[in-house]
Amino acid sequence: MLLAGLVLLLIGVFSFIYPWNTYIKIVTYSGFAMFFNGLFILIHALKDHHQLPERVGLIVEGCLDMLVGGLLVLNPFLAAIAFPIIVGYWMIFRGFIKICLALYIRNAIAVRLLVGIIGLFSFSFGAVILFDPLTMNQKAISVIGIFSFLIGALYCYDALRFRKRPDILNSMM
Repeated sequence: MLLAGLVLLLIGVFSFIYPWNTYIKIVTYSGFAMFFNGLFILIHALKDHHQLPERVGLIVEGCLDMLVGGLLVLNPFLAAIAFPIIVGYWMIFRGFIKICLALYIRNAIAVRLLVGIIGLFSFSFGAVILFDPLTMNQKAISVIGIFSFLIGALYCYDALRFRKRPDILNSMM
């Protein structure tokens, strides 16, 4: 989780230093990253099925990531053109899943709040991207950069705060 947070922080910083170069790199590699993230979430959910009360949410999240990642990898031309629309819907759906997961988690109030914050960030940034997708190609990298930086900072904070509690970290992914 700390590594994912650091990568997201770097993407957020580089999106302001080299915006168009970052856009092309994000379009190129985000499909692979989403696909493998979904695969790892699915493996995690299916491997520890008897210990995870939020298993269904993780399975849905993993399938969503694999589906969107596969779309981006299989058609890179479409991905470059429609990237803000695809990412906007992905952020909204992922935010909805996180918010539902936060409402489902009852045993840890701090984790519930942080999962809910991540869900609200994701949902609201997805809505901002989808508000005007045609002109968002110009602004998408800034919005994605801010989102990546904020989520990366939250992931780093959570990884350091809850590093001794693997059961809580499972619900954060």
